[in-house]
Amino acid sequence: MNAKLFSFAAAALIAAVSFSTDPALAARGFHHSVHAQGAYGRGYDKHVDRFCSGGTCTGHRSVQTNQGYGYTSDRTRSCADGSCNSSATVRGNNGNTWTRDRGITNNGDGSLNWYSNTTGPNGTVSRSGSATRPN
Repeated sequence: MNAKLFSFAAAALIAAVSFSTDPALAARGFHHSVHAQGAYGRGYDKHVDRFCSGGTCTGHRSVQTNQGYGYTSDRTRSCADGSCNSSATVRGNNGNTWTRDRGITNNGDGSLNWYSNTTGPNGTVSRSGSATRPN
């Protein structure tokens, strides 16, 4: 199991570092909005904003229905010097909020450390660990 976790974590770290150092991704962003209206007053509005510069990407999303349901979310991801971190906050129209912070660090010696903290209406779950490349 430890080897499987290490393989997954190493692949995630490589993908994140590749993503963050790609010159084509330097300082770019976009905005996208959708409004849909259906029968019987059903419809929604959705807005998405993303911005990336260097090794950091931020995003905001809002979805609201005509019936009053919806959520907003804010996300940040960054990679530098062998470490990648992300955080996200989601707020529902019902007042509930969820947050998540995650990170992984390549120690440079064939090992890595990771953590994940999630907080929501029912409490907090924190996990962390390390893995070493199998010989």
